Amino acid sequence: MCREVRRRGRRYEVGLPDIEAEDVLAPATLIESPLYREGMVLQPWQQGFVTECLRHYSDHGQVRLLLADEVGLGKTLSLGTAALTLCLLSEKTARRRKPIVIFAPATLCEQWQTEMIDKLGIPCARWHSRRKVWLDPEERAISPSGAEHIARCPLRIGIVSTGLMVQPSREKDVLTGLTFDLVILDEAHKARSRQGFGQKAGEPNELLAFMHSVANRADHVLLGTATPIQTRPEDLWDLARVLHRGSNGFVLGNELATWHDPGRVLPILNGEVRVLDLNHGWQLLRSPLPTMESTNEPNARRLFRNLREDLGLGRTEHLAGALPALSADLRDDLETELERVIDGASFFQRENSFVRHVVLRQRATLEARGLIDKIAVNIHPEAGLVADPHRFNALFQGIALRTTPDFDRAYEEARNFGQVLAKRGKGGGLMKNLMEQRVCSSVVAGINTATALLEGCQVEEETEDAELELEVQTDAERAALESLIAALQGMGDEPKLRAIRYYPTSPSSARSATT
Repeated sequence: MCREVRRRGRRYEVGLPDIEAEDVLAPATLIESPLYREGMVLQPWQQGFVTECLRHYSDHGQVRLLLADEVGLGKTLSLGTAALTLCLLSEKTARRRKPIVIFAPATLCEQWQTEMIDKLGIPCARWHSRRKVWLDPEERAISPSGAEHIARCPLRIGIVSTGLMVQPSREKDVLTGLTFDLVILDEAHKARSRQGFGQKAGEPNELLAFMHSVANRADHVLLGTATPIQTRPEDLWDLARVLHRGSNGFVLGNELATWHDPGRVLPILNGEVRVLDLNHGWQLLRSPLPTMESTNEPNARRLFRNLREDLGLGRTEHLAGALPALSADLRDDLETELERVIDGASFFQRENSFVRHVVLRQRATLEARGLIDKIAVNIHPEAGLVADPHRFNALFQGIALRTTPDFDRAYEEARNFGQVLAKRGKGGGLMKNLMEQRVCSSVVAGINTATALLEGCQVEEETEDAELELEVQTDAERAALESLIAALQGMGDEPKLRAIRYYPTSPSSARSATT
């Protein structure tokens, strides 16, 4: 306590107007955060994301980025620090204060609130979907009750469940009428076009349609997901179109630009088609025309700078004229760049809208650069490294886990509960796979969920188009849950636990850790 009093007594506080350089805003604020006070810092790739946000802000006056780092690399902290930085920039410019909102699945909202206060020292309010109030980090209500109060968050940053946005709700109606400083969507891959062959196939699901609406009314949009591509490369366009909404054309260009059409662009990005024709190359480059700062490649930087100077385009202008407007020298320069291949990548594989707006860091890359410690385990079983094939084959079939008779019996009980639940009609049908998912997650998850339902608690589950609440209503449902709990409690080791125990006790694990 004495050291803290002494530290505060010697502290010199700097006002926001006194900070002139935008790139020191976040460090200046974080110096007092719990993260830094405990001797920790942002990792280099997290700092890099904030730097990229600042570059977008400087270039376009808007930030439109998709953060697609692999799981475990701290996306929440990266996005939270970016939110802090953009909030301070908004305060510094003395513009009318508009809401900053983080949309996340219901299961992650409390985690967001906790990490923001514990790591960054930023108190955020969390909207309670059932009570219709804003809660502070201490779970205290800090607003009147009522759906309309979602429009007036008492704190600077609000956190709202995406479950409210995938079905009709008063809150959804209120939010689509607001303008925002910043919108963050976590688990953004859930905003996607409908799949399959039904009448609505290809249409935006409810969350994607909602994000189109709010992105149109937001100064800045940040999306976070470790899986931007779910089943096919075209999925990436769902998220790119969210970023494009409300921008001044610097994401995908004007509405006639080629970058909107995955069928024409994907062959270029994956290297099946190489663009060497000058007219075709200019059509791709002119909308949106990149800024010099959008790339680190020296030749491309020089080309973009010369194009903008010759055409008289400012930083926030992103549509260039027709090819005849270019001088002969610039046409020659463009042809040279179209022919240049660097590390096996053609010009438009290196310089395109997705490279500029998707930030993706992989653990293997960070490990190779010495930025993160290597994980000395095999992520998937490798039969070639196994010292005891009999023991290995008893656990794994390929890369899949073998199940035990006890597990199969418990799974059948979970399926039976789903069949009983489906008799309710549509609502029960949507939840019928819940217990199967929980049992496959872990025996403990299955027991906890089934016990909570038997005790009269509600269990929340988000689907692609709805946020559902489940509680037991009939004797048949109770009987099915009791049978499920009995089967789960009668199990020996579950398959996942047996596999986890296999690695530290197998001679092959020590050998593979060094390979």
